[in-house]
Amino acid sequence: MLIGVAFHAAHSFAPGMPWPVRDTQQNPWWYLFIFLVHGCRMPLFFLVSGYFTALLLRRRGLRGLVEHRLARIGGPLAAAMAVFVIGLPWLLHLLNPAIPFRAPRWDDRWLFSYLWFLWFLLWLVGAFALVVALARLAAWRPDVSKVIGKAGLTVVVALTALLLWAMPMAPHVSVGPDTSTGLIPDARVLAFYALFFAVGACCQRDPTRLSRIAGGWRWQLPLATMVLLPLCVALVTPAWKGRAETLSVEVSDSLAMVLESLYAWLMTFGLIGWAEARLSRPPGWMRRLADASYWIYLAHLPLVIWSQHLVSALAWPGALKVLLITGADLAVLLVAYRWLVRDTWIGRMLNGPKRAD
Repeated sequence: MLIGVAFHAAHSFAPGMPWPVRDTQQNPWWYLFIFLVHGCRMPLFFLVSGYFTALLLRRRGLRGLVEHRLARIGGPLAAAMAVFVIGLPWLLHLLNPAIPFRAPRWDDRWLFSYLWFLWFLLWLVGAFALVVALARLAAWRPDVSKVIGKAGLTVVVALTALLLWAMPMAPHVSVGPDTSTGLIPDARVLAFYALFFAVGACCQRDPTRLSRIAGGWRWQLPLATMVLLPLCVALVTPAWKGRAETLSVEVSDSLAMVLESLYAWLMTFGLIGWAEARLSRPPGWMRRLADASYWIYLAHLPLVIWSQHLVSALAWPGALKVLLITGADLAVLLVAYRWLVRDTWIGRMLNGPKRAD
């Protein structure tokens, strides 16, 4: 959630990026950071979501799981849509009639905007609950350990690659999957994230297996960031000047989809392994930061765009401006969460009752 703030802060500095603000200090190197994050951030999110969805099932039962997810996902999604997708644009229009406003419609392509991942999560939790209910009716207890065995993960990586290949944009011009923000999710994008969600849910049945897989983070992260990512960038961007003369489009795309799939899975497991090794006993400040991360992501985008606009004409280095935007916006949102949000119904809706560290 927190890296998403820096991810969006960098968008105004990437040439050709479809974004409402274009900074004067644009540089194509920002795409390297954007691809690094986009290729693994949401896969990691959905794998962790699947893990904790299965944990909620075990602790609360099927009905408790559904009620909890509707409260913590459906409620914040509806509230954030009302404020940031409808209310804020309407307020800007009132303040400045030159800024157009149109109420969202059900068939809008960008209906959920940057909140699409919560809508996807509701779909996946619903599918998970349905599978569990049908399995109980049929007295079926599948051996989920096969999914996270070597053969199962090989199949999953191959399916991930095929889904990437089938998407209109990725891997053809981007590292990472497409984004689907409409009311009816793109089936290919939803299936892509469903694979990570399903693997996470299966890992919850055997957490020691997840720890063993993620235990190779010392080689997984360097391989992904220093080998696979540069190769992916070379295959999907003009970074490799002689690519067209060396590889056909079909071969280039096919190779890119395999490497992007491997990148997503190695980064996902590698980051989990790193966290288990380095953050198993997080200090109090980190727990408070994690507690605020949901709020920060829901509220950050209007503030980031406004901050980008404020600094867009300054002749400062791009890296300095990205750090300034990210740091200042995180500070504002953290203060707002601590003093204006956490002890209110909004804080309870997002994270439940406040607990002592």
